[in-house]
Amino acid sequence: RQPLGVMPDIPTDSARGVPVRVLGKTMYFAAALLRLVVKHQVPVVLYTSTPDLHDGGRDVVLHVLYEHASVEALAARLAEVLGQALCNDPTAWHLWAFAEHILHAADEEML
Repeated sequence: RQPLGVMPDIPTDSARGVPVRVLGKTMYFAAALLRLVVKHQVPVVLYTSTPDLHDGGRDVVLHVLYEHASVEALAARLAEVLGQALCNDPTAWHLWAFAEHILHAADEEML
């Protein structure tokens, strides 16, 4: 099977999303795509990208996830990778301008 690149952090509303925690906040990842990935056990590629201060380009790291026990487990793993990347270098996230629409209060009930 060919791997599938995913961008789980695109704005997704709670009705169509799988809740995860990132940076102590609730974020929703699109459930439909994750269900298909888990159903067919498609390897998933998530990338992180940070500025390279030496040459002005970007450093890209590919994170490949091969097996998925459930939609929730895959979402949690993707959230873990994203959260770790943001803790290491906040410039790894390109969606800070939309954070108020993506990251929700920590006390919001997770489904």
